[in-house]
Amino acid sequence: MIGGGKGSLSGVVLGVAVLTVLSTGLNIAGMNEFYQRMVTGAVIVIAVLVSQAGSAKWRQSLTVMIQAARKRGARGGGRSRYKGSRLVHPQQEGMR
Repeated sequence: MIGGGKGSLSGVVLGVAVLTVLSTGLNIAGMNEFYQRMVTGAVIVIAVLVSQAGSAKWRQSLTVMIQAARKRGARGGGRSRYKGSRLVHPQQEGMR
């Protein structure tokens, strides 16, 4: 789903600036390098998700996935579903 995007010089500069400030701040705070990398990775993943959420193609594919899930839910599909206010698995449904 990710690919063929467009970039800009200002976006690259902003991304590098954010990651540099983040890295410097975590160093000053004395955070372990392992956790620094985890935080940096999480920031990158969140940035990609936010960027993709804004694209029309991503929204369209999400809509298609939701519609397909609803169709499966209407047929049963062997998936757990809510009955009243509790989650019931199809195998458990016959036991009650």
